[in-house]
Amino acid sequence: MKTLMSALALCCFATFAQAQTSEEHPGGMNTYYRVTIKNGKGVEVGYARFTPLLHGTQVDFNLHGMPPGQHAVHIHEKGSCVGPDFTSAGGHFSPKHAMHGYDNAKGPHEGDLANIFVSADGKAEAQMIAHDLVAKKGTGIFQKGGTSIVIHDQADDEKSQPSGAAGNRIACGVIELK
Repeated sequence: MKTLMSALALCCFATFAQAQTSEEHPGGMNTYYRVTIKNGKGVEVGYARFTPLLHGTQVDFNLHGMPPGQHAVHIHEKGSCVGPDFTSAGGHFSPKHAMHGYDNAKGPHEGDLANIFVSADGKAEAQMIAHDLVAKKGTGIFQKGGTSIVIHDQADDEKSQPSGAAGNRIACGVIELK
């Protein structure tokens, strides 16, 4: 139930938070950074768009060609997406060394994001707010060397360590300002 409430809070907060995009962020109002996401065969399956907010980051997804169902999404610590297994992305992004999961009293990682749902046609559009995720040049997800966004083949259970029992990594995109 707590996981569902967290997901609903992410969903419903998006419209309010979008209006709070800060002019202090690089590029000013409505600045965003788009990341191409590819599957393990190197085929583009969509993108994620990161928009800095006053408190956190808005992440928008537009995906296609994905397996239907619930999928975990995490920010990983390294800016590398070598397929087919994407282990080059390293572990979850957690500069504060938090535990994994929204249902963990010592969590979540800064890189924990809500699950996304892919429809039977392989498409998904989603929007979420990551309150602890910093998207500012030179820090947070835009740290030196970059980070990556990884989609897993299963849903995140929001508590198992270290990755929510999310299964294999099936898609990845490098997050790096150039």
